[in-house]
Amino acid sequence: MTVTRRKPARRGRRAIAMTAIALGGLWAVAGPASLAFAQSPKPNHHFLDWRPSVFDTKSSQGVVVEGVGSGACAYSFSSIEKATLKYVRAKKPVWTEFSPQSHCASLKSYRSMIHSLIRYVRSKAPTDAKYYWAGVMLDEEPNFGFSASSVTSLNKYAINQTATLPGVTFVSTEDATWSGAWSQRQYDNIVRGTIAAPQVYNSYMVRITNNSHESENLVTVNPAMPHPFNSASYVLGRVKGSPYQNAFGGKKTTYWYNVWQSQ
Repeated sequence: MTVTRRKPARRGRRAIAMTAIALGGLWAVAGPASLAFAQSPKPNHHFLDWRPSVFDTKSSQGVVVEGVGSGACAYSFSSIEKATLKYVRAKKPVWTEFSPQSHCASLKSYRSMIHSLIRYVRSKAPTDAKYYWAGVMLDEEPNFGFSASSVTSLNKYAINQTATLPGVTFVSTEDATWSGAWSQRQYDNIVRGTIAAPQVYNSYMVRITNNSHESENLVTVNPAMPHPFNSASYVLGRVKGSPYQNAFGGKKTTYWYNVWQSQ
């Protein structure tokens, strides 16, 4: 098998965040063939978020284990580890997501979780993790209690933890910001060296994403946003550059976007 590990050329979304972004109705994930994209090549696969207690291998081509804040918040670190391992062993492309929040855990604790998660998954399923564990996804937002410099430091730590791992495992930053919050420069510093997975839920994030130094983006779409940002075709049609790409399992390279769903 040949493993393709894609890195950026330059190398949340929880209840708190929703106070800054108006919510809309529900949205069904459209099939890739029905969408029109500005990204090139066209995304043809999507990840879908699930809480750790759910095991779903049929609703999407890939999965994000939705860890939220962990620590003193949902969900337990043990449940996040076990869910990740279950998908890896099922040979399902999977990200493990944390939303670092200061009222849930300290930055030191999040570093410890990342370190422990990597050791756990790699020790329990070394071969399958090499081909199917996309890695650690960090949802960082201005009102989660940590400064831009703090989450930048956390991301650098995560990159160092995964940099020498064999296979596809790496770090993704699923960041969101809005007018009056993190600036373009702060966003660029936060996502640098990671696989950017911007939460494109408003026009400000469209500009931030398109003006960033990241030519490759795993765009995150939210079906709970008001129209038109609840539409994958609308959102992906406004993001420049190329989609995140990977050949999970050594198969043909696939092109990805990410879909959040309410947990």
